[in-house]
Amino acid sequence: MIRARLLQRRGDARRLARAAAIPGGAADAGDSAVPALRRLASQVAAVFTANALASAVALIQMVLIARALGVRAYGLLAITITMVTVVNQLTSFRMAEFVVRYVAAAFEHRRVDEAAAALKFAFAAEAGASAVAYLLIAALAPVGAALFLHSPDGAWMVRTYAVVVLANVIGESSAGVHQAFAEFHRYSRTLVAGRLLSLAVVGAAFVLRAGMAGMIAALAIGAFLQALPLVVGALSLARRKLGARWWRVPVGRVAGGVRGAWRFTLGTNASSTLSLLARDADPLWLGYFRGPVETAYYKVALTVVTTALTPVGPLAQTTFPTFVRRIAARDRAGARRLIRHATAMAAAYILPASLVAATVGGPAIRLAYGRGFEPAQAAVWVLLGGLGFANLLFWTRPVLLALDRVDYTLKVNVGVAVSKLALVAVVIPRFGFVGNAALLAVLLVLGLSVSARKALSLLGGSGADPA
Repeated sequence: MIRARLLQRRGDARRLARAAAIPGGAADAGDSAVPALRRLASQVAAVFTANALASAVALIQMVLIARALGVRAYGLLAITITMVTVVNQLTSFRMAEFVVRYVAAAFEHRRVDEAAAALKFAFAAEAGASAVAYLLIAALAPVGAALFLHSPDGAWMVRTYAVVVLANVIGESSAGVHQAFAEFHRYSRTLVAGRLLSLAVVGAAFVLRAGMAGMIAALAIGAFLQALPLVVGALSLARRKLGARWWRVPVGRVAGGVRGAWRFTLGTNASSTLSLLARDADPLWLGYFRGPVETAYYKVALTVVTTALTPVGPLAQTTFPTFVRRIAARDRAGARRLIRHATAMAAAYILPASLVAATVGGPAIRLAYGRGFEPAQAAVWVLLGGLGFANLLFWTRPVLLALDRVDYTLKVNVGVAVSKLALVAVVIPRFGFVGNAALLAVLLVLGLSVSARKALSLLGGSGADPA
């Protein structure tokens, strides 16, 4: 009897040790909530610092480009970048979210084969989508240049910048690997190093006065330099966590089967497509209706606001894997507790940062970009309200995805996209880039309020996970 009890205790100890080895695992529940929150705070701090540094580097890079090109040419570059981004997102499956949702959940329950199959599926799907995106951009470049750049000769700009798509052929999946295995410190170092390398290339183009062609080439080279360390790190992590032969696991072993994986990825793709129509395609609408100068103003305003709020981004990246694990363990109380703590952390930064950006945004734009970009300040004030509120509710999408409610995010994005498309042709021609900023802010507030209410209602009960 004594021997049996000793063996049982040893078995319990092993199980606890295994749970403790997985961030956000069973050892995090109940009485271990405080250590789990401390670990989360450490992860957030690491990515917070990295995102702040990377954002500062990116801001310096864009300032150099704006100073080198001037207002109109900078607007043309912004439209070019947006064209490539939009087509790329049309085929994108947001694989970082897929990897976290499937790999982290499988690894939580020690189903290594399922995790390996999910990662293999993610790499293959993203690589195929990137190839399709590049071919589409190359084919549509003349049409896009004629419509939005108002110059068919600008197709070369679009095709040259499209190389960025190939540079990030499995970039989203690689970022997801770091998040799924809670390697946020490693991800942070890689992010900053990549941005610095890109800045060095753009800085060289600035010093050499390379012009538009040189800047686009520098951005493309910089994209490769940013992506390579991330991909190498992800492959190394996969080998260490899943075994040297993880890539030989059949894709069919993914949780829910290949059909279920495609359902999730297509759902996130549709949601992403609608999101770009509502937000990311704004430079295209401005280029079409108002021209490159107002596009440049809007791009600068958006850069200033997103830079000010960038440090909040790590909260979504670091909490998503934890939400997945909490909900997989049916710990809804832990998920609600995480929302409260994370929202408080976000508010502690967003409120003072917004006040500072609203106060010094104008002088900062004049000092950094030059007097020609000063009108952008009007849009800064408007965007701070919408994007600040959106960042407070950063947890909405991660929670709904962790609950496998991609369908709900899709419904909300449909409503927002339809509203945007119905109003854009009325607002932008009359009110320009400031009107576009106001339209974006209002739709962000409405859409996220609806989604947040749904997420909280799904977490409000107890028992089985919601259908």
